[in-house]
Amino acid sequence: MARLVVDASVALKWKLEDEEETEAAMAILTDFGEGRVNLVAPALFIVEVANGLRVALGRGRISEDQAKGFLHDLLALDFTFVADTGLVPRAFEFARQHRRSVYDTLYLAIAEAQGCECVTADDSLYQSVKKKLHWVKWVGDYQPLS
Repeated sequence: MARLVVDASVALKWKLEDEEETEAAMAILTDFGEGRVNLVAPALFIVEVANGLRVALGRGRISEDQAKGFLHDLLALDFTFVADTGLVPRAFEFARQHRRSVYDTLYLAIAEAQGCECVTADDSLYQSVKKKLHWVKWVGDYQPLS
């Protein structure tokens, strides 16, 4: 089964319907649900999604019940969460090289260690790494595996 690192920006598109590229993000979730891809992320992923939901709630983009329900459903998914402590030095190097946060580049370090692609919907992250890290993909370029 294929493995794919997805960051929180992709997962938020599974719930925030006013976002761009939601169809591509949903294709990733469909491939996961149908057993074609294993989704991999750091434990930080859940915290980042929860924070994104809090921001969306504060901006009136979703209701509190929707946010809580999505977080509950997300926690029930069988993601592969990577113990990421050993990858922090590599994430730090990526952060230094690309002038990004270590939070963002932890996803990159995991994808590199797992030998798989990383899909993001974070435009500034993508723009900063796309020329050097060809295994980092823009969510809109995802091709369903079906």
